[in-house]
Amino acid sequence: MKKVPLGLTIGLMALAAAAAVSLTYHVAIGQINAKIQNINERQAMFSQLGEIDVLARSNHYDTLDENVLARALAEGYVEGLQDENARFFDAAECKAYADANGDSGTGAGLEVMRDSDGTLRVVQVHQGSPAEAAGVLPGDVIVAMDGGSVAAMDAVQAENRLYGEEGTTLELEILRRGEDLSTDAQTHTLHITFARFTSRTVEVSVLESGVGYIRICRMRPGTSAEFTEALNSLQGQNVTGLVLDLRDCGGTAVTAAAEIADQLLGIADTVRCLDAQGYMTVEYTSGVGSAELSVCALVNSQTQGAAEVLAAALQDAGCPVVGETTRGHADKTQLYQLSDGSALLLTAGRYARANASAITGAGVVPTQAAELTAEQALAHRQRRLSPDADAQVQAAVGQISAR
Repeated sequence: MKKVPLGLTIGLMALAAAAAVSLTYHVAIGQINAKIQNINERQAMFSQLGEIDVLARSNHYDTLDENVLARALAEGYVEGLQDENARFFDAAECKAYADANGDSGTGAGLEVMRDSDGTLRVVQVHQGSPAEAAGVLPGDVIVAMDGGSVAAMDAVQAENRLYGEEGTTLELEILRRGEDLSTDAQTHTLHITFARFTSRTVEVSVLESGVGYIRICRMRPGTSAEFTEALNSLQGQNVTGLVLDLRDCGGTAVTAAAEIADQLLGIADTVRCLDAQGYMTVEYTSGVGSAELSVCALVNSQTQGAAEVLAAALQDAGCPVVGETTRGHADKTQLYQLSDGSALLLTAGRYARANASAITGAGVVPTQAAELTAEQALAHRQRRLSPDADAQVQAAVGQISAR
């Protein structure tokens, strides 16, 4: 062993310290410069806005409506974020959004999906709801609300219109197709009086094959508790496997998706999220307990959001997924309350697969592709397609039988 001279050691230590100080200095200067640039840009933005305000108040012919101006400023800023999920809600809209994503609320009492033509398709009418009393049926296509075209509204805005104060009314213009594809859809006008309702998002049955079947129409906070109840009832009937039907299922309750995965899988990462820098964080991991059932998830092109996260978790853990590639819209959103009761909805991240690829834009590609015929698809939308006649359900049963 050669001894290193003390002077050389001290010199190397001093050089390392100097390098660290220099690196820290440059990083700090970079951060300060970025902050100064950010402050300058904000000052320039507010300065320009102030000039516009002064000129408008001094020279505009009409009287300014302060409330309209404030709303337009907030919406304009949100639009400038170029975030497709970002929304500004006033206090009433904020409550409607909360009801739309909660387990109960005041409104029509139905679940809808946005179709590619901008209309809203009814996928579930809650039992005892105002929508059921008004005669709304699964498969109905909502084209207008209170005379306004649904296609002209964004998806969140349109869904919010289905919620409101108890006793207020909503006029729906719907298209309803008969059971025969050769006949034209008929237009109906329905009037709904909003009232309190409780959503029920899970259906359960046992198929003729002895396989359990659970359908989830939307991921809400209480969906996992409903799922637990359904799963317990199936296990008491000694089913040979489980088809988890997530077709036409949306919703933002990723916690519910994680809790459902926790009941079906062993130890596994189930919910992963990418931040703006591309760093992936594991947000939920399933525990040691599982249902010990062979599980197959069933999805279609309208499966989105938290349902996609669940389907991805199951597939990444080795469970087959049958059907069609999902919608590819699984962003983590966060609602921030403002001091006046309004709120700001922002994208906070993108949910990801085990390989760190985002679900948004790619969707969940099924292990086995399976499609419905046009007649079956219509019957499925209208909730009159029996599982035994459903080609996608039977493909999922086949996957379970093969395992």
